[in-house]
Amino acid sequence: MAYTELIIGTPVTVLRHMRFNWRWILVALLIIGALILSSATLFEYFEAAAQSASLPRASPFGWFDSFYFTIINVTTVGFGDIVPKTTAGHWIAIANSLLGLTAFGWFVAVFTIALQPASSRPTEIKIVLDWELLLRLLDSSSREQNDDASKSGPSDKPRRRLIIELDDSR
Repeated sequence: MAYTELIIGTPVTVLRHMRFNWRWILVALLIIGALILSSATLFEYFEAAAQSASLPRASPFGWFDSFYFTIINVTTVGFGDIVPKTTAGHWIAIANSLLGLTAFGWFVAVFTIALQPASSRPTEIKIVLDWELLLRLLDSSSREQNDDASKSGPSDKPRRRLIIELDDSR
């Protein structure tokens, strides 16, 4: 059975590796933030009247209470101090649970990958071309192909090849 190791280095190396994946971490955080803010707004819209009626002595049910419920529901903690009273509130709570599990699972995966050091160092490849030489090679190559197409037999001329060697030994 094969095992995968999670190797975490010093904070400096972790930050260095995370800079390659910062876009994915940002996208994951934005999706989770949009999920929480939109869900809290919808929950407050559908539940405000029902929640305020069920707790007459408490302060009126507001957006912060809805935000609190959404955070508790999305993280699957579920204290039970605020529960949905309407059908729409129940559907929002179901969507929170399912989407929250998915979004946080995805975030943990992205963050774990960001913590992993790269398996090999990225190599920088620099190719320098002499454009005049390249254009002459392409021009002569196209002329040779036109000459070869006009002849029926194989050409005795040597073929020119452009070979680019990459040296990544540092």
